[in-house]
Amino acid sequence: MELIFKNQVNITVFITLLLVCIIAFRKLDKRDSLSRSFLITCFGVMLGLLAESTTEFLSGASSPFSIIMNNFFSVLLFIVAPIMSYNFFFFIYRIVFQGKILNKKIRLILMIPVISNIIISMLSPFYGLFFSIDNNGIYSRGPLWSLSAFSTYIFVIAGIILILKNQNRILKEDFWLILGIGIIPGLGGI
Repeated sequence: MELIFKNQVNITVFITLLLVCIIAFRKLDKRDSLSRSFLITCFGVMLGLLAESTTEFLSGASSPFSIIMNNFFSVLLFIVAPIMSYNFFFFIYRIVFQGKILNKKIRLILMIPVISNIIISMLSPFYGLFFSIDNNGIYSRGPLWSLSAFSTYIFVIAGIILILKNQNRILKEDFWLILGIGIIPGLGGI
């Protein structure tokens, strides 16, 4: 019961996002890049919530299978977070600069922290870089954990700055909603 209590926010948000995704999938034009980006973001957040809740349920389970699954879902969680914040940044970019495409070289440069994070995440079960899970199934942060947090929050911060610097390009009715999309998860993470 304590595990469900600890995960009740994740469960509630997951169910809410699932309903939003079902409605959005039925109503939005899937050919529109902004609509696709929204759906991908919802799916990514749901995947992250699932991974986080699963690692919580597996915490302290010491069977070999549980440790393998805990490592798998921990890797997944560390991979999803920066991908989602990277996607958030481009979602905001599309809203602010409608119809304008960011230079491919800049996009590739911006992918460096995401790709680095993916590689280090996949190496972490073996070398304990972002995290480690001991023989008792106990999770511990690794020495490079802050690098993963940086690769996630850099895009969130950049998106918020983009919103604030270009608020005249955003409809007044949408400004606070769009700003909240970046600030609320950031505050939650902190």
